[in-house]
Amino acid sequence: MASQDNSGLAFTFAQKQQGFRLLELPPAILDIINSENPPILSLKSTATASANSHAVLCTPDRTFQLRQVHSSNSIFLIEPSAPGISLEDNAASGSTIQVTGSSKETLELIPTSPPTRFLLRSQLNVYHGPQEADDDFETMPSVSKTAQRSRMDIFANIPASANEIAQAWRELCAFESSDQSWLPSTSALSRIWRDLTECAALKGVQLGSNFHATDLWPLLEDCGYPHGFYEAILSRLDPNDHPSPHENRVIDRKKCVPWVGAVLLESCTENGDTTTKDFLKTWADQVPEEWRGDVSLDLIKGKYSQPTTSTIAFDHAAVKEEESKGSANAQAKGAPRSRKWHEKFRPASKK
Repeated sequence: MASQDNSGLAFTFAQKQQGFRLLELPPAILDIINSENPPILSLKSTATASANSHAVLCTPDRTFQLRQVHSSNSIFLIEPSAPGISLEDNAASGSTIQVTGSSKETLELIPTSPPTRFLLRSQLNVYHGPQEADDDFETMPSVSKTAQRSRMDIFANIPASANEIAQAWRELCAFESSDQSWLPSTSALSRIWRDLTECAALKGVQLGSNFHATDLWPLLEDCGYPHGFYEAILSRLDPNDHPSPHENRVIDRKKCVPWVGAVLLESCTENGDTTTKDFLKTWADQVPEEWRGDVSLDLIKGKYSQPTTSTIAFDHAAVKEEESKGSANAQAKGAPRSRKWHEKFRPASKK
């Protein structure tokens, strides 16, 4: 009678199971991890829990939202029953393999463009400009210790990459003074720009050409502005999207004219709309003489409304909606992603 081969691999479950989640890494993250000098990746989430709270994985310049996906197949974490023996030797000897953990959920990373300007606004105290006090200027208002937050602390608690937050910080002209972060109000922005252009005219400085930042700073300091605010304006209007601090500065014409128009419109229509004709004239008066011809409503499209054919107002609702929506579903288009692991590995097994 033929003998029956009873050799096989025993498959058992450990009494104490380990909890785990399998994180699926997209090619963009894999390339970073496998690079010669991989950067630090960080996990972040919103500071307060809410229905819209979520965790994100951040590279230095990109943000990926973590999403848990249920799988129809179980994923097992296994190890040899005898310590020090490889899985191959374990199988060859007919020994037992233990399942020490299992999961039906995986985590995937979805590329996203978070609404960094919207998130940043909520973290900053508002700076309204120098305040007159006792025939002098009080440079910075006082805030309670609980409201004092440094730039580093704010960056660490916004669920977005450092570069994305830095861009929003620059666009908002946010600045730090004495370890306290500030968001200038529209009136403060309008005021410092007016004073900056007046100081430039007094000093004979052409803003569209290279000039030394120190040429204008003493005059603006006398007006009561903090140095960080002055640097924030220069950085916002620099031709380089990632400017580094340096003495030689230049105001970019293509950035400056639309920015001045938006700031001026919001400032002059805080208490109601104004005539379009008067606004355009004031706007042209607020930019260097050779740039006056650039002034056009097309440059601030999406930021204004016209209650009547002859009046204009800043469109707060449209701007807020644009800032807050972000791009939460920025996953690349393509074929539907399979959540069945045998289908995922099938193409690789055929190579």
